[in-house]
Amino acid sequence: MTVLHRRTPAIPVVAVLAWFALVPCARAAGSFTSSAVTSPATGSELFYDFDTSSGSVTVQGTVTPAVTTTGKIVCYSAPEKYLLDYGVPIANGAFQANVSLAFAAGQTCELEMIPLDTSVLTLPLPGYTGPVISISSQSTLSSGGSTYGYQINVGDLSWGFALGSLADCPISASYSTDPTSFGNYSLFWGDACLPIVSGVAEAPSTNRSAVQIDGLNAYPPDFPLTGLGGYAPLGYSASWDAIHDSVTVSETDPLMLCSAPGTFPPGGTTPSPTGVAESNCPSLESSGIQVQQTTAVLPGDQVARVSQTFTDVDHAPHTLDLLVSQSVHAWDSGETPGFQFPEQPVFATHAFPDTYSPFPSGPGSVYVIADAAAPAALNNPVGAITYGTEPLSASFVNSRATQTGTFLMHYVASLPPGGSYTLAWSYSQATSAAALQQLVQLETDRFYTPTVTLSAPASGSTSHDPEVPVSGQAHDPEGISTVTVDGRDAAIGSGGAFTTLAPLTLGVNNIEVTATNLAGVQATVARTVVYAPLPCVVPRLTGRTLARARALLATSGCAPGKVVRVHSKRISRGRVVSTSPRAGTRRLHGTIVRITLSDGARRARRR
Repeated sequence: MTVLHRRTPAIPVVAVLAWFALVPCARAAGSFTSSAVTSPATGSELFYDFDTSSGSVTVQGTVTPAVTTTGKIVCYSAPEKYLLDYGVPIANGAFQANVSLAFAAGQTCELEMIPLDTSVLTLPLPGYTGPVISISSQSTLSSGGSTYGYQINVGDLSWGFALGSLADCPISASYSTDPTSFGNYSLFWGDACLPIVSGVAEAPSTNRSAVQIDGLNAYPPDFPLTGLGGYAPLGYSASWDAIHDSVTVSETDPLMLCSAPGTFPPGGTTPSPTGVAESNCPSLESSGIQVQQTTAVLPGDQVARVSQTFTDVDHAPHTLDLLVSQSVHAWDSGETPGFQFPEQPVFATHAFPDTYSPFPSGPGSVYVIADAAAPAALNNPVGAITYGTEPLSASFVNSRATQTGTFLMHYVASLPPGGSYTLAWSYSQATSAAALQQLVQLETDRFYTPTVTLSAPASGSTSHDPEVPVSGQAHDPEGISTVTVDGRDAAIGSGGAFTTLAPLTLGVNNIEVTATNLAGVQATVARTVVYAPLPCVVPRLTGRTLARARALLATSGCAPGKVVRVHSKRISRGRVVSTSPRAGTRRLHGTIVRITLSDGARRARRR
């Protein structure tokens, strides 16, 4: 995971290199010729928080020969090298130091202990080994005390995402990384964005913002607006998992209008020399719409999800017109990204004024590849933008044969007072089409709800048996994972058909059948069945065999009880003589019936 930003928080690479320039390079007495960093372990996913200036790791290891001296701890990543600590004590060939991760935040790199006089530019060095680690990070962006954005990097040794705000692109970037060579290769490069200025110079859409409300340009919080009166700051929180392999960001964006007689864009895209946005927008006011955005990177860092809900907050009807920006970036100049829209067979390059429409209704995916002229690979990742709601069109705004391909997905919606409108996306990345398809199938399926049709039992029916057959069919466009009846799995047959027995308890039973699709989305239907067992009516069993008598009792709602034997001249041996209660007696279901069985006639005694 090597993540670059348009806005660099905290410590830029030039500062790191400047630090190296100030570090003395005199050889320390008793220097060493090799080393091994033994802790942390390879694959460790670490974290640095720029907001609190916190995040460190204990680095341990040994050097050869076992000297007492000092060294420096670096983290190597192609092409950068990061100095984490200088003058680390080494005693009898062993070292342990708690080092800050600030200078390597957002990187995948290899930790090494090297001599003080070793130039960083000569790394990596043979004989100096250590673990490969990834370092996620978080930084809040603010101006004059007003928050306008954030930068979050999350990733492991192989995959990573950079996340930003609604105006600065929720999916700022994504990467595949070679953990051996540390080469990193881009794919997504600014997606699900609703910026202040939409498009680029080649496209006429630059005369409007990405969001228009009731025909007026509207703006989410962003840096150029922070100096204007009425600015409403962005609010956000980030929830990380224990190992910083995944993160969920919750964000609130008040959408603002420029007060009259303001012009577009509001303050331009850069601040004035005084640090205050230019005065072509006197002040800002509420548009009556607020956006709740959630961005989540799933464990493994190959999939990120974005959800954007536009909600009316002033109890008035509104219209929305949105141009959602989606971009793909090739790593090397001269390469051009490829796009495959629904119902298109292959990747193709696009540029302004290319437009794709109409989209098939319902969820779908736009497949992308970093370099359209090369096959998918680790150094040429392939991906998919999976959407829950089809847009009206997708229009390209980039020049031809450019390294970055950008298109705008057009949506319109009407909100009633108090209403809302939601757009949702998934961004998947992989090194092959087969691996990508597995991800896309799950991400597409989360936009579907399975259906369940029950053929039995009929709702409100009555059963006299303690079990009732449950049968029906479950369907989902991508596939059904499980069907349960009252929490117990039912076997799924061809076409999603299922059948099983559901146990009943006396009285009213609510039988619930739940189908779960591949993405974990569930649908439940219920049937009410009354279990009313038939009363026990003792059948006439005289002369019956014991086996037959027991069977007749069971079908008559009775329970066979104790068997006693008596001698009888009238009834053959092994046949029923009588029952208690006697035949024809009507009792509660399950009443126990004692059976008297003939043991044959009594034999006369010999004299």
